[in-house]
Amino acid sequence: MSTPLDWTVMVYIAAPDDNLLAPNLTLLDQLGRIGSSDRVHVVVQLDTSLMGARRFFVNIAGQTPTLVQDITLSPSQNTGSVAAFIDFVNFVKANHSAKHYLAVLNGHGHGVQDFPGDESQPLVEVTTDVVAAVHAATDLTVGAAITATSVSVVAEVLPDNNPADALTSGELKDAFEQASQILGTKIDIVGFDACLMSMIEIAMQIKESARLMVGSEQAIPSKGWPYPQIVNKLIVNPELEPPQVAKVIVSEFVAFYEARDQTERLKQSVTEMLINNPGIAPSQLAETIVDGLAEVAAQKEQVMLATCDLAKAEELSDTIRALVPQLRQCLEIPELNLAVLRARFKSLSFLDSDFLDLFNFCGHLLEAIEDESFHAACSGNGGLCEQLKTTCKAIKDQISEDGTGFVINKGITFSQASALKDARGVSIYLPLILPLYHELEFSKQTNWHVFLNEYMTTFFSGG
Repeated sequence: MSTPLDWTVMVYIAAPDDNLLAPNLTLLDQLGRIGSSDRVHVVVQLDTSLMGARRFFVNIAGQTPTLVQDITLSPSQNTGSVAAFIDFVNFVKANHSAKHYLAVLNGHGHGVQDFPGDESQPLVEVTTDVVAAVHAATDLTVGAAITATSVSVVAEVLPDNNPADALTSGELKDAFEQASQILGTKIDIVGFDACLMSMIEIAMQIKESARLMVGSEQAIPSKGWPYPQIVNKLIVNPELEPPQVAKVIVSEFVAFYEARDQTERLKQSVTEMLINNPGIAPSQLAETIVDGLAEVAAQKEQVMLATCDLAKAEELSDTIRALVPQLRQCLEIPELNLAVLRARFKSLSFLDSDFLDLFNFCGHLLEAIEDESFHAACSGNGGLCEQLKTTCKAIKDQISEDGTGFVINKGITFSQASALKDARGVSIYLPLILPLYHELEFSKQTNWHVFLNEYMTTFFSGG
């Protein structure tokens, strides 16, 4: 290709189960009907248990076939390996070189939960649906673990069942470093259409090979991103710069789920009324629609997406590094380790309750040490609390609420009412420890708390 494209959209999909198979087959059809353009190309690699791995160029709109399959790709390719991803990148570079790249990993994800030698383990099915979770969570408060969407929770990213493998968090670093070298530039946007991936730990893995990261702190529904809307916007405006494209992705994602939520709920309500009352009067049907709209407003699908500026990941990590000795010192002071635990308990967590919103945690830690009950402990410990305040405020400032920091853009469905309203776009791993667990009769009888203490010490220390 003599003239580079403006954008190439690279969508790398692992759909090993029924939850992801149907949505991604639908996606191929939708993208085929939209088509690429002479300035924006879309390339998709889809690996399913039904047909193995297939690679497609979404043909220029109006040309046939709508999807051009790469017949050189082996259907048995191991999508969960670095080598397979790099093969995909090499194909893109050779055939669809562009000024800008949007690379999306689409499949199951679980943040930084990796287990040594465990990539080939079966998936653990979670069948909790978004709507059911919201119905059950009308009184959710910050600090509650919010369940969402019917997905398979896995350790590692993009598991492939044939052969059984997945990308670990460590392999993500290797994969994107190699990809950046092949493409001859940092990848403009790495997108995770996978659950729980918007973590500072993940950002640090890919900061040297990508400019922006788009992902969610929470679970993502199996329908995933609204690719047709995103690609359409990019085709109409191919001159968009990476931050603008990332903003489009977030806004289209939120708009899609808000509209889908309202449409599907209202359709269900009206359909049930017509089935149960086929002779219903028009005025009564109209009243049902109005009531249905009110019900929609009260029952909202809770999803979010954020854009992180990877150039600022190291600065944020450096500030977190300054926080670590301060927190460790708090753990040696009974009154202040209670303040840390209180902050952790109140902080917003997600489908994996060990992942909590970093901004939210720092805010609750500030609240805890400013509480009157901790004044004596703070005054007697050499300025420790003032150091904590300074560091926590610095972390919050670096994450930012105005788009100038590490998180440059975020969106939350029905943000005023959602239990995710306090999410700021980046999470961190911090398990919740129950301080009074040892006083339970069960623990006294079994010494289970002794095992838990040794268990945490063993794995934390690498023993």
